[in-house]
Amino acid sequence: MYKNIKPILPALFICVLFISCRPEQVEFIRIDNAVVIGAEGHFMVVEADAILFNPNKTNGRVKKVDIAVFFKQQEVAHINESATVKVGAGKEFSIPLRMRLDMNKIQDNWLNNLVAILRDKSVVLHFTGYIRIKILGVGYNVPVDYTEKIKL
Repeated sequence: MYKNIKPILPALFICVLFISCRPEQVEFIRIDNAVVIGAEGHFMVVEADAILFNPNKTNGRVKKVDIAVFFKQQEVAHINESATVKVGAGKEFSIPLRMRLDMNKIQDNWLNNLVAILRDKSVVLHFTGYIRIKILGVGYNVPVDYTEKIKL
């Protein structure tokens, strides 16, 4: 009986090793460098960087970004793109984001919003969604839930 088990033991050991070596979760830190770069029709174009930290000792790749952008509980933009950003081992990295804010949705309650924007010269946006990352062949979603004040 033991003769039949001996050839299976190395394969079983390798399987247990790979299961226990699952990469750690990449951490979302913040949205940084948000800047209004122009306008396209009734859209305001904003560029920003999503900053994340990879605690793993191996590199990886960002596969997809799927983030909804809200202004006062109303979705004004959606970032849904494939990304090819390299994830460095054991360090912070950034993912460039480009979004087109629908000014028609911001202007729905135009008087209150206009007064707030003119007074503060900024817009508070809430980002929610996920960033899909693949490390060591394992893909998983990094949740994003962040609020940022963007100066106009």
